[in-house]
Amino acid sequence: MCHKFILSVFLLTLLASVTQASCPLGCSCKWKAGKRTVECIDRNFYTIPEGIDLDTQVLDLSSNNINVLQKEIFLQMGITNIQKLYLRKCKLEFVDDRAFRGVTNMDELDLSDNLLSTVPSLIYIPYLKSINLAHNPIHQISSYSFQSTPGIRYIDMSNCQIHTIYSEAFYGIDKIDTLKLNGNKLASLKPRTVDKLPYIRNLDIYDNPWLCDCKLREVKQFIDKYNIQFSFDPICISGPKKNIGQTFLELSINDFACVPEVELANNNEPVKEKVMVLPGSNLTLDCRVQSATPCRIMWSINRKIYDHVNWNSNKINIKEETVLSKDNSYLSVFSGGVDLAAASSPGGENIYDQKSTLTVFDTELHTDDGNYVCIVENNAGRTEKAIIVEFSDAGFAAGSFQMRSLIIALFIIVLMIAFGILVIKLVNKNISNSIVKNSTSSVGSVTKNNSLSDTNYDNNTELPARPPLPKDLDLHNAHVVQCASDLDLVSAARYNEWQQYSTPEHFNRSKSSSGFYDPHDMLPIINLSSQASSSIQDFPPDFGLPVVNDYDKIPSAKTLRVWQRGVPVLPQYTPGKRSIISFKNNQATDV
Repeated sequence: MCHKFILSVFLLTLLASVTQASCPLGCSCKWKAGKRTVECIDRNFYTIPEGIDLDTQVLDLSSNNINVLQKEIFLQMGITNIQKLYLRKCKLEFVDDRAFRGVTNMDELDLSDNLLSTVPSLIYIPYLKSINLAHNPIHQISSYSFQSTPGIRYIDMSNCQIHTIYSEAFYGIDKIDTLKLNGNKLASLKPRTVDKLPYIRNLDIYDNPWLCDCKLREVKQFIDKYNIQFSFDPICISGPKKNIGQTFLELSINDFACVPEVELANNNEPVKEKVMVLPGSNLTLDCRVQSATPCRIMWSINRKIYDHVNWNSNKINIKEETVLSKDNSYLSVFSGGVDLAAASSPGGENIYDQKSTLTVFDTELHTDDGNYVCIVENNAGRTEKAIIVEFSDAGFAAGSFQMRSLIIALFIIVLMIAFGILVIKLVNKNISNSIVKNSTSSVGSVTKNNSLSDTNYDNNTELPARPPLPKDLDLHNAHVVQCASDLDLVSAARYNEWQQYSTPEHFNRSKSSSGFYDPHDMLPIINLSSQASSSIQDFPPDFGLPVVNDYDKIPSAKTLRVWQRGVPVLPQYTPGKRSIISFKNNQATDV
């Protein structure tokens, strides 16, 4: 029994001497919490000291002056079995990307209270479970900063002056349950920053200048969805006036909203200040809104408020549509105060794309012109967009595409009608010229075969007046010369050309100084005796036609007169007019 006791004391003494021999000067080497631990705290070391046992599992080098961790420093010293490494307050400024090469079993790393400006590379420590980077001048967390450590559960980056966190910064670490971001300069978080962390339960984001508007809407949705617990409730420092000073838990999801952006359009064309309309036409205005929260849209027409519920069916109609921009699905449609469609409230990244269409029927001058204002309200505030509606003095809206099209169409129609009339006139003129040409050709062919002795005649000379009839003239036994069935149109014959066929007993007509018949001669064409009448011979068919030489021109139709067969009948007066004149003179006519 005594021998066993002596042996145990010897072994303990030997172990203590060996342990003391492998511990660096100024350090404490001991078993702590079941792990071989080396503590070199506040020893003013500039590098990792030599002589650390190769089986060391916990190494604490806090409060030294180790500014840099060189490449493969732990691999070169052979201490690759380290599980926990503490380098707090070491004025550490730079960590090489390969500094932790070979230390594959490390599960806890403390680099707090140093001078690091970025998150160091963790590619060689894939089994890391906890990292502390608090109190470092890190301004942003880049995308995929922790992707190489998928099993990490604890991240402390409090009081690091962080103002930007990229959307994919925490990508690949969906098992994390504690994230400390308090005491930074965060005002908002980008979309999808925390929504991929389903197992997180402790989220410290207090003591940041949070802007509680639509940019934090997703964070609020995430907090409510996963029932996140806060050690201290974050407070809204800026944003909509009603949100300032409120905690996240005191606000609803729709309180995290931005003032809506409004755009006005007329017939799907954006407008800025003024719209011109036609009197009597319909005025259509669109008020378009994009917002992270539902908005109420109203119209003010000359200071009178209308919305999709309060409207005048005879004069005004308001149609309101709400569409989700992410999946382009209709959330609701109101027209004429009736709800036409509805869907459940959206979540995630959906943006409400709302449009209110105002239609004013049969616009009237001095009634429907004036100021039109689209008023949009949500929990963040109120936005107004105004335009002026005016009527054109000329009766049409300047620049109206429809009016220009109508004018052009009417102009084309007028041109086509004018062109058609011109074509018809030209065709009729050609037909008339053809008829006149054929008539003059027929007259010319007759006159060439029956030439008279004297071709110098004047068609415009008036015939001499007829002398009065003798009172003892017997008209009852007068022999009236029968007219041929077909009359010839010829030039007026000279007196001496037909005198040879009629004697003075038959016709007592006077002759003017020019040798032509007196146009006022109204002596009836009768015979004084039956013998004289029977002695008259038949005239040739071409009797009375003037002689036309080959070089003479063919007489025009204007110079032709109507001839009876054998005896000329002068058409200077119409039969009706001649009868009137004869009755005035108490004389009978030959008509």
